[in-house]
This record gives sequence, structure tokens and C-alpha cells, in this order.
Amino acid sequence: AGALLRVVAPDISAEIREIVAQQQGELHEREYQPSDMDDCVLAVAATDDDQLNKMISEHAQQRLIPVNVVDT
Repeated sequence: AGALLRVVAPDISAEIREIVAQQQGELHEREYQPSDMDDCVLAVAATDDDQLNKMISEHAQQRLIPVNVVDT
């Protein structure tokens, strides 16, 4: 309970925008930055870029944040 949804992506669909708005979450329409992990307790890397997913996973693991990498 009390979780905050944070979405970071250069292009965010209307459907995702609506979900985030309903949850009173955060939208960051830009590329990922390591500081996006600040205050996170769980990370999900779900891009179509395997190298970016790997980098996000590594950043999360360095901070001891559980991470799920979505692959195709």
C-alpha cells in the first residue's frame, strides 16, 4: 500500500498516461537516468533495448533494489 508508480520513457502512450494519472503517479517523458532509481523499492525494465534493460538492471542491483527485466 502507498506505492507510487513512476514511468520514465521518451514516448508514453495515452493508455499508460491514463493509468499513471489514475494512480497519481509520476510521468517523466525522457530517457532513463540513474537518478530515476532514487527512492525506488522495485524496478521494472521494459524497453525494446536489451542494452538499456541491462543497464537499468545493473543500476537497480547496485542499489539492492529488486528488478524485473521484461524480455520478449
